Amino acid sequence: MPKKKEVILFFAKHPEPGRVKTRLGKAIGNAAAASLYRAFVEEIYLRLEKAGFNVIVFFDPPEKQEAFAAWLGSPHLVAQKQAADLGQRMHAAFKHAFDMGFDKAICVGSDAPDLPLAFVLRAFEALDEFDAVIGPCQDGGYYLIGFSKDSFLPAAFYGPEWGGPLVTLASIEILAKNRRTVYLAESWMDIDTFDDLQAFNRRNQAENTLSDSLAGLVSCLAKTLH
Repeated sequence: MPKKKEVILFFAKHPEPGRVKTRLGKAIGNAAAASLYRAFVEEIYLRLEKAGFNVIVFFDPPEKQEAFAAWLGSPHLVAQKQAADLGQRMHAAFKHAFDMGFDKAICVGSDAPDLPLAFVLRAFEALDEFDAVIGPCQDGGYYLIGFSKDSFLPAAFYGPEWGGPLVTLASIEILAKNRRTVYLAESWMDIDTFDDLQAFNRRNQAENTLSDSLAGLVSCLAKTLH
């Protein structure tokens, strides 16, 4: 079960067509991709909330705070700095959480709506024995990264080429050079391309882990090319 001193740092963007899921938008259209992204954010956020996790939403862009508050109903909203790259934003998010008094923090994005909550729980548990935890994606990035307050290493966010195929490897190397032990969680898949969406749909048809509304949307879009 989640603990009071543990927190999820949830990164989310406002679902504006042409600004989210752009690679997927090339196949299904930007409007459909934005609708799908909105559903992803809702699915992940509600699952985390229902499971009892503390969740802070780090949102983008900053001027959409009222929209996010109305959309997700969360009182825990923090705007991301526009000039910062992804690494700087994650660094700031972890610092914010630890300054608030949390002992453990795990950062997740909004690209893997069927991520098993068991992975998140195991990641928190791993921080009792390891300095850091990383959940690798099949494309070379990661869906999750976590630290304890005492083992936090900002340098982990300054070095990887964000969006490239070697993000996880580069992050592990930085942590190792700084004598941090790393728990490597199970691999999972982000939904970034049409092929990803089709695989995602097949996985849900086999395992039935999504809400009915998202499952229906995914099934419809996975069969339609624009």
